[in-house]
Amino acid sequence: MKSSKRHAHVIVRAREVAIYVAQTGCTVRQAAEVFKCSKSTIHLDLTERAPHCAPFWYKEARKVLDKHKTARNRRRKLTDEFKVRNSNSN
Repeated sequence: MKSSKRHAHVIVRAREVAIYVAQTGCTVRQAAEVFKCSKSTIHLDLTERAPHCAPFWYKEARKVLDKHKTARNRRRKLTDEFKVRNSNSN
């Protein structure tokens, strides 16, 4: 009983984080600033805790995370292509 009470705030935070990310479309970094915890904690809340305590909001937040991940990978690919082009011209 003690452990469930002790961790109740973690479950509440995970649900709130999932709702916030889904509704605002913010990044993990932005959510970490709002909730005053680390990016790792926000990521853990969204990927491991939210599916159990807020499945609907988890799915919506997951769409946002995937969108940000796709954008980040696109930027990384452009940077790599830029580096390759510039290294070949030297």
